[in-house]
Amino acid sequence: MPCLPGVPATPLLLPRLHCDERYAASLRCAGHRFLFTRREVADDAWETLARRAPPSANFSPPLVTLPHRRLLSHNTAFACVRGRLLAFGGQALLHSAAQRGVRRATASARRWPLQWGEAALVLDGEPSASGCVEERPIEPWPRHAPRPPHGFTCEFDGKLSVARRADRLLLFSRANLFRGYGGRHVQLAVSDGPSGFSFGSNTLLHFHNYSIKQSNNIYFFAVRPLWEDALLALFPAVIEGRGGIFCSVSREGVHWSRPLRILASPVVHGSRTRDHPIDQAGPLDDAAIEIGVQHDVYLHLGRASSCDAVPLPSFCSYRLEWEGARPPHLASVCPRLASLKLQHSSPPPSPPPLPPFPMRGWRVGYCEVTAAGRGDCVAGPKGSFAVGEPEDCVQKCLGCPRCRFVSFSRENNDCSWFYACPRRGTSAVASPVNGRLDRTIAARRLQARGGRPHCERLLDQTDPSLIL
Repeated sequence: MPCLPGVPATPLLLPRLHCDERYAASLRCAGHRFLFTRREVADDAWETLARRAPPSANFSPPLVTLPHRRLLSHNTAFACVRGRLLAFGGQALLHSAAQRGVRRATASARRWPLQWGEAALVLDGEPSASGCVEERPIEPWPRHAPRPPHGFTCEFDGKLSVARRADRLLLFSRANLFRGYGGRHVQLAVSDGPSGFSFGSNTLLHFHNYSIKQSNNIYFFAVRPLWEDALLALFPAVIEGRGGIFCSVSREGVHWSRPLRILASPVVHGSRTRDHPIDQAGPLDDAAIEIGVQHDVYLHLGRASSCDAVPLPSFCSYRLEWEGARPPHLASVCPRLASLKLQHSSPPPSPPPLPPFPMRGWRVGYCEVTAAGRGDCVAGPKGSFAVGEPEDCVQKCLGCPRCRFVSFSRENNDCSWFYACPRRGTSAVASPVNGRLDRTIAARRLQARGGRPHCERLLDQTDPSLIL
């Protein structure tokens, strides 16, 4: 889609743009502008693309600046300190030597292509070490594992954001507050110095007049300095059933104002939206604020072939005038932004409601019990994948040669695959089991009928609480 009407906008011209680029971060460093985006190149494999531009010039074609082998690109955030770019990224997995938490790498902003140094751990993913919050077990945690005293290993599965305040860096990351999916929240760790070599213990954010519950989801938090004494956060979220880009402000980074929606977006997959703020660095001026937005974010697994029928996203920079002096009170900033009418030319159509299960292809029940772990996709009978959305479960199956059926349960973070579904065809047990509600589909048959686009179209338009 083009940039929104009614507000001064500058489209960002990005050569060789790919449909699945997202998690954009924009900053200036050493006289250059940089734009970083993430791409998914295989199942659970990501890379970071970098574009550079001198002042008042267009961006260069993208270069892969952080390949997947560096294990930084799933959630990377960027900062500029004394002419050097800092990249913070990485996840934590139980008993993994390579993925222990958030790591830091640096590169000179004056050298192109960027040459990143070795990454070092700065925020441990074990709650006992960093105080991070994680209530959702992921592989290799068994799905029904009892909760450890300090919580599960922190996944850090949402985009990170870094903001500089005085002589410290503030690192914002996702906190999953519920055992099943949903209830995405934000936590903060503060660096011990200006360069982010290490960070202190995490603290959960507190929002005024906001309820923490499984249906409220802050997808990621993009924070920037607001003048010299405050912080501004823009973030994609679904709050009380309303999707869009929300605004909040804070003096110190832990206590934030009530989230206020400044751009409405349709809710997809029950917890996501297709408009994302661009994570931007640098303070604002007294006359106006510039906000970057990525529209038409592609929320599925990225494949070169899958972009054939998918519209390219648009990246837009909006200049919103304050109409006089800057707001005199911090609490008035987000209401002023909301009043500037950053909105779609016509309200985005709400997805039409679909009937509850059984939907075409999906049936109540599961095939049989599986253990944690991917299993043997070459010769094995069954296994499981760590995914959170039903269409991703189907896509994982299509990449596993032995997988013909999948059973999915959002409550239990369970996507199980099977070569055969022995009981009652594709509907093994036609009732909830231990309080959970499983759904099963013959994925190969779905693929033969038109496959993944059909599945996405159905699930995009359906309230997940009704079907899975």
